[in-house]
Amino acid sequence: MYSSQLYWKVPNFIVSPQQHGSPVEPQTLEAFIVHSIDTLDAHAEIMRAAWLAADPNATLIDAPRPLKGKLARSLKRTSADAAQG
Repeated sequence: MYSSQLYWKVPNFIVSPQQHGSPVEPQTLEAFIVHSIDTLDAHAEIMRAAWLAADPNATLIDAPRPLKGKLARSLKRTSADAAQG
């Protein structure tokens, strides 16, 4: 019914993005894409939570683990930016 290639790819696709530092590295392009999106989503959530907990007047904060360095607050759009499109 399905090719042997598909049979091999599906378990890797499901298992590889489970957790950062997973013992199973992504072995297919599809698994790598899912893993990368999952990591991006996790880091974005860490950044969002850090900024919600930070002083509202701060422009830089220390990045929480696993991120490194400093986090800079996003620039806010002004009415002049909105008028330009």
